Amino acid sequence: MRLIGKLGVGLVLLALTPFARAQVLDYVPADALAVVKVNKLADVNAKVIKLANELGLAQMQPALADPLATLMDKAGWKNGLDKTGDAAIVIMGGPAKAGPRGMRPEMLVLLPVTDYAAFVANFANPVVEGEITQVTVPNTPRPQFVTHWGKYAAMTNTKTVVAQKPEGLKISSPVIAKEFESKDVVLFANMPALREKALPQIRKFRDMMMTRMKTQQAKMGPYGNMAEAAIGQEFAAVEAFIRDSTGAALSLNISDAGLNFAGVADFAPESYLGQNIAKIESTDDSGLAGLPNGKYIAYGGYKMSPALGKMLMDFTTPIIKSMAHENEMGPMVENMQKMIMSSKSATMGIVAPRGALGTTSLVQGYTITHGDATAIANGMRQYFTMLGTALVPPASAPAPATTAPAEAAPNVTFHTDVKANAKVVDGISFDMYSLQIAMNPRNPQEAQAAQGLAFLYGPNGMTYYMGVINDQTVLTVMGNDNLLGDAVTSAKANTDVLGQKANVKAVAAQLPKNHVAIGYFALDELLTTVATYAAQFGFPVNLQLPPDLPPIGMAVTTENSSARAEAHVPTQLVQSIVAAVMQTMMQMQGGQGGPGAPGAL
Repeated sequence: MRLIGKLGVGLVLLALTPFARAQVLDYVPADALAVVKVNKLADVNAKVIKLANELGLAQMQPALADPLATLMDKAGWKNGLDKTGDAAIVIMGGPAKAGPRGMRPEMLVLLPVTDYAAFVANFANPVVEGEITQVTVPNTPRPQFVTHWGKYAAMTNTKTVVAQKPEGLKISSPVIAKEFESKDVVLFANMPALREKALPQIRKFRDMMMTRMKTQQAKMGPYGNMAEAAIGQEFAAVEAFIRDSTGAALSLNISDAGLNFAGVADFAPESYLGQNIAKIESTDDSGLAGLPNGKYIAYGGYKMSPALGKMLMDFTTPIIKSMAHENEMGPMVENMQKMIMSSKSATMGIVAPRGALGTTSLVQGYTITHGDATAIANGMRQYFTMLGTALVPPASAPAPATTAPAEAAPNVTFHTDVKANAKVVDGISFDMYSLQIAMNPRNPQEAQAAQGLAFLYGPNGMTYYMGVINDQTVLTVMGNDNLLGDAVTSAKANTDVLGQKANVKAVAAQLPKNHVAIGYFALDELLTTVATYAAQFGFPVNLQLPPDLPPIGMAVTTENSSARAEAHVPTQLVQSIVAAVMQTMMQMQGGQGGPGAPGAL
């Protein structure tokens, strides 16, 4: 198992190349639970070396100067390894066995070889038993077993795994098959094999949780049925994923532009998830039109198609039915459903705040919703009115049998307020919605929590302004009414200011053109915001980052009955942040950081 651990660390260190061609999968057992495939060891090794040098990581971690050479040296693979081939690590479906470090699963490692005999000769005192050779690996207490399959050396910790050459693992999904062929590293979950083991355990855990929930329902009052239904729906969603999926994969690809991560799940076309995912509509819209220019921590948009709405309704309706007649929560969630179903698309942006702590909300941003504007605005009014009722304990609640001490009284109270036509900006009337959370601290921990809420939302609590721009557009501004002017102008013009910026366009080019949702995360703006407020607490952090760094990009897409989520992390972003953090640490430690220092910006 120690060897397997070293292999896994080593291959991950290599950035695990694009999942193997069909050849290596031909030697993976069909009932394997999971496979990690690395494409072209030498090519991936070269990519990692280049990236490590660009980021300055090779100086801090010498192994990154040549990961493949480091792996070969530690594993003792001096001869026979084919550096141009693909490799795979396979987790088998057999029972885990007890080892010196706990339970160890049956595993199989497939290594490309140019000379199998030379590869076996790397190990001291090999013992040949027919077509299987028992070998001793340095620093590994248990023997390993090796055999020769085609162009691969198959190595395992359980002899029976290599007793017979497998028929191979067949990938039924074209989308996942493409991942294997085109990506540097792929982790594949073989769902048909996994569901036999996973579903009984999930159902057992579900039954245990539901039993516990029933014992707590009396204490939870009107929320007991809601909690039970919500947990039941969560387990149902997990079961549906495992039941309907034909396979799932996570992949990594390294390029000069950056790191591309992806997660793909394929579902049987006739299944519930397969049928609905196939109907989800995509768009080539940037998802950013209407947002004003400015500094954002996160921004993006999504398209709400009928199929996506149906899946949301199917998930939430049982929860609503469980509580519809007990309190305001049922009608509230039902009203939220109607608001969502009235929308066709939305664009959102979270603004990077810069105001003094406690004087303004740290949570600021915009939402531009397209759809039935009247229904959306009316729904918001009804929702907030219901929220105010739901958060106030009923006056008819029975008094406790004995007088409780003052310390035991509820220390949190909520107050909601709705002001119609609170602001008029450029001819657009805005309603104001606010939720204030008042705390009566009883100990230092609660006092800190109260102060944290004051910092987070400012003196006015959670505040929203909603106005109808036209019959198909609703604008919501959160946290700061000073944002209203620019927001109204941009929403009316519906121009794509952010999407036309060079740093955003560079990242968008690395993401799918057609998508269900797309978003960007400005890590540099988040770090700058944290440094700004750290200074207000007396911890000055001299973080110097170049302006307009590219953000991390994310997108969700569908293809037939497959769903895909991917992210692009730009090399320039990582390089700049690593250099800036190193420079900051040097300065904080009294180093000689400056314009001419290594890593200075």
